[in-house]
Amino acid sequence: MTDLWQEAGEEPTVEDLLNDPIARLLRARDGLRKEDIRLAIDQARRHLFKAREAA
Repeated sequence: MTDLWQEAGEEPTVEDLLNDPIARLLRARDGLRKEDIRLAIDQARRHLFKAREAA
């Protein structure tokens, strides 16, 4: 039997993840907007870049 999970495949984009119907339901339940998630991603990205520059 072939193990389909052994090899990496194409990763979904952030936009794909944000548009996923289940993700939409979870955001609605938690009172979050797409913009809230994008802001958190941007903040984390900036933090990582600053950490790399300091290293």
